[in-house]
Amino acid sequence: MKAVSTQSDLTGIGMKFSAMYGSLYGALEGGRVRTGLVTLSSLSMYVDMRSLFQFAQTLSARIDSADGLVCSRSIPPLTTARR
Repeated sequence: MKAVSTQSDLTGIGMKFSAMYGSLYGALEGGRVRTGLVTLSSLSMYVDMRSLFQFAQTLSARIDSADGLVCSRSIPPLTTARR
């Protein structure tokens, strides 16, 4: 687990992710790094949707360029789930 200064620091999150992903990728011999994104909803409270979308696209592109695998799932906020 890596920490960033604030939840709104998407650049910091991306840099920490890239460093961690790079070390995992370098340690594998012919395998694929699998990444799971459970939800980005919590980040949407701290950044605008455009920035969050760009962040998700950049993250996916980094994973794809390393022939990695990303699985994502969106969990609706509690208020939406009750409707």
